[in-house]
Amino acid sequence: MNRLFVLLSALLTCGMLSAQEARQLAHRKIHIMHSRVESHQKEKDNLSYTTVRYDRKGRESAVFEFNADSVCIQAEFFEYNKNGKLTLHTTIDSLTHSRSRLEQRYDNRNLLQEKILLIDGKQKERTVYTYNTLDDRTCEQVYDESNTLKKETRFIYDFRGMLLRKTTTDINGKIIYDKINHYEY
Repeated sequence: MNRLFVLLSALLTCGMLSAQEARQLAHRKIHIMHSRVESHQKEKDNLSYTTVRYDRKGRESAVFEFNADSVCIQAEFFEYNKNGKLTLHTTIDSLTHSRSRLEQRYDNRNLLQEKILLIDGKQKERTVYTYNTLDDRTCEQVYDESNTLKKETRFIYDFRGMLLRKTTTDINGKIIYDKINHYEY
């Protein structure tokens, strides 16, 4: 078990293992994974260590990041609903002394209905999603802390369910993003 753990850590450190592969390895009864990350930027060396904990179903349940002095600088916690969808993501940052909480709510068909971002206990952003009868997302509305609409994204699909257009407008209706897809059938 120790050799497998060392190999997993080495592969993650070298960038030879993706997060998806790490989750797959968690299904193989790996409950904790440690990794060491070195980065070099503008004559400055950074060293950090990360510990990831998995639940019984192989999903991330906690991530702890430590600096070179073994001080925990960030902790993340994840909770899931009975269908395996992420319902709560909490981040505690000891450097900025802040705490963020992302709550996600789903309907009875397990479609994401709402995301609420709270920072230090205050709502900063709320996103509401709507769908058509084929469960394709048709609208995404983002509201600020005072519940004022900041931007809206509309999705248009063809008869086969392929995305034809994605348009985002700001509070004044000005287009800030517009993507049009063309398909050849």
